[in-house]
Amino acid sequence: TGAIYVDGGLEKTEEYLLGLFEQEVIYALSKGTLFIDYKTELQEVLQKKTKSKIEYKVEKEAGPDHNKKFYMNVIVENKIIGSGMGRNKKEAEQMAAKQALLKIGEINE
Repeated sequence: TGAIYVDGGLEKTEEYLLGLFEQEVIYALSKGTLFIDYKTELQEVLQKKTKSKIEYKVEKEAGPDHNKKFYMNVIVENKIIGSGMGRNKKEAEQMAAKQALLKIGEINE
């Protein structure tokens, strides 16, 4: 961003940053928070459409104990609707929920 500012000035830098963080800004303004809880968002969206239970299942764990990666699936009606990876199970669940929301068109990348 420093190079953009030097080359294009404040206006170009602002355009670039707003483009990168547009979805986060819109979400923060609508929800009053910057943290996006994809699991809660997915649950709210799906509750409007179905009564089915949402399950998160570890697909696999990889790497040494000090640097483990968790691969998680989010499952509804016995179908995988999203997959994600994280450094802990909670992060992997959030990423799986985010992918599910992207897949069903509730959020944009």
